[in-house]
Amino acid sequence: MRTITEQQLGNYRLLHLLDSGGFADVYLAEHTYLKMLHAVKVLHMYLFDQEEQQRFLDEARILARLNHQHIIQVKDFGIENGIPFLVMSYAPQGNLRKRHPEGSRVPCETALRYVKQVAAALQYAHDQHLIHRDLKPENLLLDANGELLLSDFGIAIVARSSHSQSVQDVVGTATYMSPEQLKGRPRPASDQYALATLAYEWLCGVPPFDGPTYLEIAKKHLSAPVPALSEKAPDISPAVEAVMNRALAKDYHQRFESIQAFADTLERASRCNTMPEPAPARQAESEQSLDPPPEQHREERRRSRRFMLAMLGAAGALAAGGSYLGWRALSGASPLSQSSKHQQASSPVSTTGTIGKTVYIYGGLSNTGIQSFQLDTLAWSPDGTRILSAGSVAGESAFPIFGKLTEWHAFTGEHILTSDTYSGAGNPTYPYGNRKGVTWSPDGTRILATTTTDVTSNSVSFGVHILDAATGNVLLTPPAGSIAQDWSPDGKSIILLGGYTDPNNIPPPSQAKDRHIVILDATTGQLILNHDVASMNTIDPPALWTPGAVDLDVWAPSNRYLASFLNSSVNIWDTSNTQLISRYHGDGSVPQKFALDWSPDEQHIASGWGSAVHISTVLTGEHVLTYQGHTQTVRTVAWSPDGSRIASGGEDGTIQIWEAATGKLIATYREHNANVLTLAWSADRSYIVSGSADGMVYIWTAK
Repeated sequence: MRTITEQQLGNYRLLHLLDSGGFADVYLAEHTYLKMLHAVKVLHMYLFDQEEQQRFLDEARILARLNHQHIIQVKDFGIENGIPFLVMSYAPQGNLRKRHPEGSRVPCETALRYVKQVAAALQYAHDQHLIHRDLKPENLLLDANGELLLSDFGIAIVARSSHSQSVQDVVGTATYMSPEQLKGRPRPASDQYALATLAYEWLCGVPPFDGPTYLEIAKKHLSAPVPALSEKAPDISPAVEAVMNRALAKDYHQRFESIQAFADTLERASRCNTMPEPAPARQAESEQSLDPPPEQHREERRRSRRFMLAMLGAAGALAAGGSYLGWRALSGASPLSQSSKHQQASSPVSTTGTIGKTVYIYGGLSNTGIQSFQLDTLAWSPDGTRILSAGSVAGESAFPIFGKLTEWHAFTGEHILTSDTYSGAGNPTYPYGNRKGVTWSPDGTRILATTTTDVTSNSVSFGVHILDAATGNVLLTPPAGSIAQDWSPDGKSIILLGGYTDPNNIPPPSQAKDRHIVILDATTGQLILNHDVASMNTIDPPALWTPGAVDLDVWAPSNRYLASFLNSSVNIWDTSNTQLISRYHGDGSVPQKFALDWSPDEQHIASGWGSAVHISTVLTGEHVLTYQGHTQTVRTVAWSPDGSRIASGGEDGTIQIWEAATGKLIATYREHNANVLTLAWSADRSYIVSGSADGMVYIWTAK
């Protein structure tokens, strides 16, 4: 692969990296013929479809037409070998964050000049029916004369299907994010709030709302009063403080009628000590929902403080994804509309990889009105562009209960569908941390999921149905239950470990069977095989398994083998003849069985034994390796697609990546604030998606 300095995009030779973000890299580049320096932003996406290329070019033309003295100019743009890029003016003086590091106070006259210049740029954008939505010091560049240039207008709307920000960028953005934007409803007044937050920080050295985590910052924006500016900067006049408080109003109706009006009023207050006019009366919001039904009121009262924080995180995560869409058209057609053609999101320019860099945070399972929500499954689509996340209410029963399934675009969080019929294990002590409650069909067009939907069966196992991955419509609900299910490699059938009930001959509950291998046609639901394998659980030594016993079952990639974590051993079965192939007894302990996964070549099994992970051979059950990097119970384990690495997570809140052959620790991911329950590798091994007990999902780099 060529080095960065050897790469050429159009007429621009990339010299060196200036900055790197979650969805694009910025390079200093030289024009081949003019020998002039420019900043080239290279998007983390490939565009080979002609329609998508045209969308990019159309949007780039809009950006190039933005002509204002305080907006960075887009000079050129293009697509080289499928890689879209934008050429912008080079600002050699850096940005305001470098000019004024965190904690720095800016002289009042300088702060007023900054506000005036930024407000002029944003007012121009608002008049063009655009909002910025990602105002922060890093996006305010300085030209050779020290004048401000507002950057990142529209970059991410062009990269709507590309990576989102790292967690550091998300927290930085959250510092300046308005309450309505946190709720997913940005508007021009959101830019005013962000600019007022910046001005507050310039005047006293700290932003009005800050904290160690994204959730804490977001919560303050939504509910905490603005700290008195005069207490942090006693030289600030009451008039200036009054202007700032109005621009920082929680209700956007209470702010100034435009961002230019805010800047003008702030200048008058500073120079003439003129108090601002009173805020207008509260207006009704058309987007406010109707009063919920009494049942919802009761559910609201049951919500815990922890869930409210999770909800906040969900709104914030969605807003963070939204805020990184640098601007949005306020009228007319939506640029880069949702496309059914998903592209792999990988960096087109060779850079040194960093394991553990967060690229997106998703909280879509947290904003459900459920008191306590347990994630049990995360799954990448085969093409690596979408993610399924599923979980259910934490309850007393280990049997299937109410849950929720969501499908969303990786790296943007854009919602695709939600299913309220999903069913998982509600009790967090029950070992379903690594059980696949939902799985993609091999072609990514359908979803096999456990469900609460009534099925014609007396089975106590999970019901199943097949959903259309584009719409969420139920395509098939067979009369079967399952505790472990998967697709055949060709996607033509589904295989279940559970029970099948002939709709024309329903047996009494006492005769219901829950330990059958059932194969069904994935289109018609026609029964192909119904084989009683209860004998698999009665092989000597006796009492390894009894009906209702706690166990964890995982199908091998080929579906030929089944691994069952029963009581105190990992058992490998050949399901074609129900023969026991091997049994691994581990260290003799009886651990909670949360973690079990096959190596891609079906030669080894990784299993969780308390705080350790054991690797054993499939054919002989011999112990190969024990990994002991965790300090508390391991809840989930997953082999990388190439079989070289293993990722394990658990109740110590960490996810550890280590070499499968040696157990050598490669990296530790520590961003989760709760027990890690589930994780999955992307097909190209570039990313890991992981979920924790607070309902939050993180996507981060794995190589």
